[in-house]
Amino acid sequence: YSKNRYLNLSITICIFDSNYKENKDENLEELRFKLEEKKYKCSLLIFYIKEDKLDSITSSNWTDKVIGPNKIEYTFLRGSFSMDDDFKFGYTEWREIK
Repeated sequence: YSKNRYLNLSITICIFDSNYKENKDENLEELRFKLEEKKYKCSLLIFYIKEDKLDSITSSNWTDKVIGPNKIEYTFLRGSFSMDDDFKFGYTEWREIK
């Protein structure tokens, strides 16, 4: 990671949480705070994955499984976030996968 802002720095997180509807915003703010402490600016993609599917997602197949045509089999929720220069999220969006 770099303390300088790189426009191409992007982080993708795939996670399981059965209480994602209640926890998603709190978890996001906790992550944002940790990134701010370290002075890491980035954009984030967060995918809440179905419990029985999480182990099948790897760094080489995640795009096919969570973005591709079968995403409904793997994903509950997708979040897109971009940090501004003050380490706040200037852009936030949660989308249910249907």
